[in-house]
Amino acid sequence: MAKRVRYLKSPYGIILRKIRDEKRLKYLFLVLLGVIAFLVYYFFPVSRPSESYILAEGYRKYVIKIKEDIKRKGFELVDISKLRGIDLPKGTLVFEIGYEQSLKEKEQVLFKVLARNGFEVYKRLPVEEKGFVYFVSYSGKPVGYFILMRKGYRELLKSVTDSFFRKPRIAVIIDDFGYGYDEVVRGFLELDVKLNISIIPGHRYSRMISVDAVNAGKEVLIHMPMEAVEANRRYNDTEQEFMIKADMSSVEVNERINLAVMELPEAKGMNNHMGSLVTVKPDIMRVVAMNLKKKNLYFVDSLTSPQSVAYSIMKEEGVKVGVRSVFLDNELDFNEIKTKFDKLKEIARRKGKAIGIGHVKRETLEVLRQLIRKGYFSDVIFVFASEVVE
Repeated sequence: MAKRVRYLKSPYGIILRKIRDEKRLKYLFLVLLGVIAFLVYYFFPVSRPSESYILAEGYRKYVIKIKEDIKRKGFELVDISKLRGIDLPKGTLVFEIGYEQSLKEKEQVLFKVLARNGFEVYKRLPVEEKGFVYFVSYSGKPVGYFILMRKGYRELLKSVTDSFFRKPRIAVIIDDFGYGYDEVVRGFLELDVKLNISIIPGHRYSRMISVDAVNAGKEVLIHMPMEAVEANRRYNDTEQEFMIKADMSSVEVNERINLAVMELPEAKGMNNHMGSLVTVKPDIMRVVAMNLKKKNLYFVDSLTSPQSVAYSIMKEEGVKVGVRSVFLDNELDFNEIKTKFDKLKEIARRKGKAIGIGHVKRETLEVLRQLIRKGYFSDVIFVFASEVVE
């Protein structure tokens, strides 16, 4: 007789509930994993390369790989290290193409090579229809420059340097030397930058400072006393002997300029000490201009009067001239003086050059020392006044 087997059967509804519960647990587990992954990504982002690493990587690729890739495309590399008088920035590649070749077509080849390696051109400037200067970036960071030119025009590289790569120039003139010779005076002479020393003639230390300034690598100006509207009490007796006054004859004006030049023969130029009354007088300033032209001296208008005609008269007479952009230390406060230097640099960035006038003050010296030490002037160039007059 066959053995009877009995099977234990679970109700159908219970099995379905178990299946649903297992699926819910599975989905809940996946959602939980997703939440954990999101939190890890959000709160613990993957570290990214530093800017310095990106720049270093981009620069290496640019000066090694890009250079070789471009050469293989038929461009001729120019060895700028062998060219005299050319001072192009680090990271500049210069290539030439034949005159019969199309600049536009070669430019497209260049762009493709750069793009394929992760570079892009963020600025493009023409060079007298003989080529182009390209500003190149890598991952959004500037890394170098590329110059593409036709053969036979290497002399244009000098104008490229002057036009596109020269930093803004600032000429800092320090007025009122001559009254004394203390640690403040020595401090200005010891600053390791191109500085312009403007000396009032006739004082006890004027001659000595002029010689020492030249020996210290500074440029000397005559800080010529000129009559002001309401400031005669601010001149001492010595300055009165050299002062140019509004009612003087041309002979008297020339005598005083000649006397000042005899005392300070190292001077390359002149700027006015006071002078709000004289610099608005065309006849007087024309006499000054004609005298300076004979002596090959430039003039910087301190601009003590907004009605000054000094600049226009000097230009008419063929004298190199500049105009003060900023008075640096009307207020002897560190932050105020630094703000004036900020303004001076801003003007230089807009115009390519600017002239700032300060005075032999301890506060001015200290601000200059600190800003130079901190690299504040790294984006501009200190120059002599003779380099910015025109």
